[in-house]
Amino acid sequence: MEVSEFLHMLDVKLKWHQEEGDLITDCRTQPINLDYKQKSGKNYVRGQTAEFVLYPTYDIGHYELVKRILNSNYRFAAILHDKDLKGDSEPIIKEGQYLLTCDDSSCKVPEDPVLPKYKKEHIHLIIFFENQRTNTAVAKEFNVDSDRVLVFGCLGHRLAYLTHAFNNFKHKYNIDDVCGIPYMLDKMHYSIENYTYSNIELYNTSLDLIDQLYQEGIEITYQNVGKLLKSHRLGEFYFKNNSKFIPVIQQYRRDYKDDLISKLQAGIVEAHQNESAARFELSNLRDNLRNDHHYKMLEDEIKSLQEKNDLLHKQINDLKKG
Repeated sequence: MEVSEFLHMLDVKLKWHQEEGDLITDCRTQPINLDYKQKSGKNYVRGQTAEFVLYPTYDIGHYELVKRILNSNYRFAAILHDKDLKGDSEPIIKEGQYLLTCDDSSCKVPEDPVLPKYKKEHIHLIIFFENQRTNTAVAKEFNVDSDRVLVFGCLGHRLAYLTHAFNNFKHKYNIDDVCGIPYMLDKMHYSIENYTYSNIELYNTSLDLIDQLYQEGIEITYQNVGKLLKSHRLGEFYFKNNSKFIPVIQQYRRDYKDDLISKLQAGIVEAHQNESAARFELSNLRDNLRNDHHYKMLEDEIKSLQEKNDLLHKQINDLKKG
């Protein structure tokens, strides 16, 4: 995608959100989720590849930064992610997501505009520098919070991530949606065509599958995980690296047990509440009946019968004594 076309798309969306009063002014205070760095065991302090995660269709400051970079001499590549589902690695700014349909001049909301499963649309923007830098140095250069910048040692892998090329559990974006200089686009194409999965990525993919199974309400057991990963051609990797999965499965089993206990406790509380409500309703019903004329007549008749019954019992007892 050409720079002018990319910026025009952002401009149309930004103006729509501005008119709707849906702008966000504190995006830069939302930290990026670093779970995948912890999983991989790598924490690059310095690198030539810097990645920004920005919200230019909601935050004017972010829009101006993207515009500045795309009109500069930096080696960059960028893409708008507007179809990411919750549960992916990017942060959720707030509940709800307008999935807009935009043309060259305006945007419109579908009939059912609030789609909670989608995240706020955001930009992944990658810059490749001549020399290595820290994320704090990059953040200072572009006047953004350091939490908005990640620094990596590998360019090709991050470029491939722009389209989610190797992640089957995220929306696949079209390569033509990426805006960048030819050098970066060529690198991205090469990375996608010549990519081989590392053990780290196989492990992270396995974790995603296990988490998806858990979210479906299925108990995580060694047998279930083995069947699941085998069905996705990850069985050999699972059995060779079984020791890595043991603490993961044990934690899911504890979580499953805790969730089950919480649901049972919630069910008991709800049952008590329903019982109290039923007793209250029954009490009100009795009070209403007592004020009814026919109920009073019936109550008097029952009382009279009870008195007669008591009298008969007394007479019988007197006869037995005599």
